[in-house]
Amino acid sequence: MTKVMQGGDTQLMWKAETAWKDGGTSAAQWFGYATEDGAHTPDENENYEPIRYIGVGGRNVGTFTQGATEYTGTVRVDKLQEVILSPFAFGKLAQAGSPTSTRTVTESGTLPSFAFEDAQEAVTGSHLRRHYSGVKINRYTISCREGEEVVQEVEYIAGSKTTDAAGKTAVTAATNIPYQWDDFQIVISGGGIDGAVDTLKEFSWSLNNNLDAQHYLNNTRNIGEQIAGNRDYEFTAVLHSSVGSAYDWYKKFYEGGSTMNINLYCFRTSGTDDFNITMTGCKMLDCDQPIAAGGTLKQTWTMQPVSCSLIARTAATGSWA
Repeated sequence: MTKVMQGGDTQLMWKAETAWKDGGTSAAQWFGYATEDGAHTPDENENYEPIRYIGVGGRNVGTFTQGATEYTGTVRVDKLQEVILSPFAFGKLAQAGSPTSTRTVTESGTLPSFAFEDAQEAVTGSHLRRHYSGVKINRYTISCREGEEVVQEVEYIAGSKTTDAAGKTAVTAATNIPYQWDDFQIVISGGGIDGAVDTLKEFSWSLNNNLDAQHYLNNTRNIGEQIAGNRDYEFTAVLHSSVGSAYDWYKKFYEGGSTMNINLYCFRTSGTDDFNITMTGCKMLDCDQPIAAGGTLKQTWTMQPVSCSLIARTAATGSWA
């Protein structure tokens, strides 16, 4: 019977690149616990174009041409263990300290690249292994819901892809427990309101680099190095409407137009294993406050920060990038 490829035969790993499209020379890195279908969803297009020409001798297609390649997709880790890919979204990383390493991730005008491998094993000599190089993060999202683990989604644009039938590259799985809802707290300041928000039910924070991929006239079907466009942040939060606070948030930040600063804290182990996303100059673009005949009432914020940064403290087990 023909062997059917199964999810247990698959693997994802990544390597930091020192130069765009060099394929990565560092050790293989672990993406995180990806347990759901669609952990890697490539959106590839070889852009074959059917050609019908005079003289083909019928109503059918005469031939095909190869157009520009497009290698994009999403890697989804539904039980995130480390925000290790965040420097590739922000652009800049500083690391210091031992045995606890403080990793400071900040904005940069240029973005580093990485390579990654998608391996689907079958039998020796008949595997399907795809290598993506010159990968840059277009959109990076961290989200969490009440009672669940943290989800990370990386929407990427790759510079090139190669495919072979070799076996997967060895990578060591991380063993730390995933981040989850009870590790989080948000603290806001601005508009005369300072303090923790205790009724947060879910959030989503994202960074969009608005990458521009060009296909130059340079003897290749692949893109040139991706150009970073305007940087956009978005933070959405769903909260239970608490007496007093719901009015203040709606009146001061939505109707009144005041801005706030937000700290999104994640304390897996405070002081030695945590991270904090700092969002400054946040404008409330929308505040959804529906009423209902029964149940509890919720308020949904849609915020646009002006700038963000991230600080993570982790065990010093090597460089992130």
